[in-house]
Amino acid sequence: MKRLTVAVVIVVSASLAALAGAPARGGTSAETLRIYDPTGQVKTELTISDIVRSSAMADRSVGGVPALIFTLTKSGQAKFHVLTRALARRGARLHRNQVFAIAIDGHVYATPFIDYKVEPDGIPAGPAMEMNVSSFALAKKLAFELRG
Repeated sequence: MKRLTVAVVIVVSASLAALAGAPARGGTSAETLRIYDPTGQVKTELTISDIVRSSAMADRSVGGVPALIFTLTKSGQAKFHVLTRALARRGARLHRNQVFAIAIDGHVYATPFIDYKVEPDGIPAGPAMEMNVSSFALAKKLAFELRG
């Protein structure tokens, strides 16, 4: 299984604990996932229908860092590439890295950035996504929520 490691390809914000309580735009209904442009300029976003819900699990990535892992559907992989390509292109125009948000149940848990110099055409996603989080307990909780 090819794995796209968000924490390796792009840097995840170090202040996850502070972000854990920040509401994402939109509703806060249970079992929601959104991966999106927090500025709202890029309309493409991933939702719960873009992941294989049964794949969500807690794990420890390289170095023992707690992580949430889930598999994207084919459609989710395509949407992720479209989203990150648009962000990379905007970053090139503005000469600044661009962030996207990963929110679960209305809370933003990560704001990784796209380095437009490293990934000028965005990130061509493989099926697996890995998001480092602040604790293994949080990874387990989020995996449980995503599995529904």
